[in-house]
Amino acid sequence: MSWQEKIKLSSTDKIVCSRMKTKGHVGQTEITPFSILDDKEQIIGHGEYTEHTNIRGLSTSYVLEYTLNGQKNFEQW
Repeated sequence: MSWQEKIKLSSTDKIVCSRMKTKGHVGQTEITPFSILDDKEQIIGHGEYTEHTNIRGLSTSYVLEYTLNGQKNFEQW
């Protein structure tokens, strides 16, 4: 399951990603900001998906934070 599928959208809503940013001295953290648009191309939500790779041990953690219709959501795995 991709991170986009974790967001509960109506059938006409869509996710539009902005330019991905990296952090860390070897780019171990990738941050993808995104907007959620309705069928009229109006912004109804926004958020950020973060993927962090631990250099020691090479484990990866994921964080999904977003606001949709005024409701804040947070998920980490």
